[in-house]
Amino acid sequence: MKLSSLFILILPAIVLLACYIFIQLNQNVIAIDLLFIDLEVKAGLAVIFSFISGIFIALIFELINHLRIRKISKNK
Repeated sequence: MKLSSLFILILPAIVLLACYIFIQLNQNVIAIDLLFIDLEVKAGLAVIFSFISGIFIALIFELINHLRIRKISKNK
Protein backbone atom coordinates (compact mmCIF):
# COMPACT_ATOMS: atom_id res chain seq x y z
CA MET A 1 0.00 0.00 0.00
CA LYS A 2 1.41 3.36 -0.99
CA LEU A 3 1.91 6.15 1.51
CA SER A 4 -0.60 8.37 -0.31
CA SER A 5 -3.29 5.67 -0.06
CA LEU A 6 -2.61 5.29 3.63
CA PHE A 7 -2.77 9.06 4.06
CA ILE A 8 -6.15 9.18 2.28
CA LEU A 9 -7.49 6.53 4.66
CA ILE A 10 -6.16 8.15 7.84
CA LEU A 11 -6.94 11.81 7.05
CA PRO A 12 -10.77 11.58 7.33
CA ALA A 13 -10.45 9.78 10.65
CA ILE A 14 -8.19 12.51 12.01
CA VAL A 15 -10.53 15.25 10.75
CA LEU A 16 -13.57 13.56 12.32
CA LEU A 17 -11.72 13.12 15.60
CA ALA A 18 -10.70 16.78 15.60
CA CYS A 19 -14.31 17.83 14.89
CA TYR A 20 -15.58 15.64 17.72
CA ILE A 21 -13.04 17.09 20.15
CA PHE A 22 -13.85 20.63 19.01
CA ILE A 23 -17.58 20.06 19.57
CA GLN A 24 -16.98 18.57 23.01
CA LEU A 25 -14.79 21.50 24.07
CA ASN A 26 -17.35 24.11 22.99
CA GLN A 27 -20.51 23.15 24.86
CA ASN A 28 -21.86 26.72 25.11
CA VAL A 29 -25.32 27.04 23.59
CA ILE A 30 -25.82 30.05 21.34
CA ALA A 31 -29.06 31.39 19.89
CA ILE A 32 -29.20 32.00 16.15
CA ASP A 33 -32.07 34.11 14.79
CA LEU A 34 -33.01 33.36 11.17
CA LEU A 35 -35.88 35.79 10.47
CA PHE A 36 -38.81 33.69 11.73
CA ILE A 37 -36.87 30.76 13.19
CA ASP A 38 -34.86 30.77 16.41
CA LEU A 39 -32.21 28.06 16.66
CA GLU A 40 -30.20 27.08 19.69
CA VAL A 41 -27.01 25.22 18.77
CA LYS A 42 -23.69 24.47 20.41
CA ALA A 43 -20.90 26.90 19.60
CA GLY A 44 -18.59 24.13 18.34
CA LEU A 45 -21.22 22.82 15.96
CA ALA A 46 -21.88 26.30 14.58
CA VAL A 47 -18.17 26.91 13.97
CA ILE A 48 -17.66 23.55 12.26
CA PHE A 49 -20.77 24.03 10.09
CA SER A 50 -19.64 27.50 8.98
CA PHE A 51 -16.13 26.18 8.24
CA ILE A 52 -17.45 23.27 6.14
CA SER A 53 -19.92 25.46 4.26
CA GLY A 54 -17.09 27.92 3.51
CA ILE A 55 -14.98 25.07 2.14
CA PHE A 56 -17.82 23.95 -0.16
CA ILE A 57 -18.42 27.49 -1.41
CA ALA A 58 -14.70 27.92 -2.12
CA LEU A 59 -14.61 24.58 -3.98
CA ILE A 60 -17.58 25.60 -6.12
CA PHE A 61 -15.91 28.91 -7.02
CA GLU A 62 -12.64 27.13 -7.81
CA LEU A 63 -14.48 24.67 -10.06
CA ILE A 64 -16.24 27.50 -11.91
CA ASN A 65 -12.94 29.35 -12.34
CA HIS A 66 -11.16 26.20 -13.55
CA LEU A 67 -13.87 25.50 -16.14
CA ARG A 68 -13.82 29.12 -17.30
CA ILE A 69 -10.04 29.12 -17.75
CA ARG A 70 -10.18 25.77 -19.54
CA LYS A 71 -12.84 27.11 -21.92
CA ILE A 72 -10.78 30.25 -22.64
CA SER A 73 -7.63 28.21 -23.34
CA LYS A 74 -9.52 25.95 -25.79
CA ASN A 75 -10.71 29.00 -27.76
CA LYS A 76 -7.14 30.26 -28.33
